Amino acid sequence: MSMMCFQTFQFLNSLSQLCHSCTDLSHITWLALFPRIWKVLSEKQQQVHVHTSTVCWLGL
Repeated sequence: MSMMCFQTFQFLNSLSQLCHSCTDLSHITWLALFPRIWKVLSEKQQQVHVHTSTVCWLGL
């Protein structure tokens, strides 16, 4: 694992732990990060994620 990947993993892991302890932080983080992450995904990746999430929500 490269140093960049390791640092990213550490950051996201720490952020995840903080978000579990504070719902306001979770909400703010989600609203700030989701649009940025979504833009990085290709259209096909977006479709796969939407389909997978819909199936999970419907319990199919």
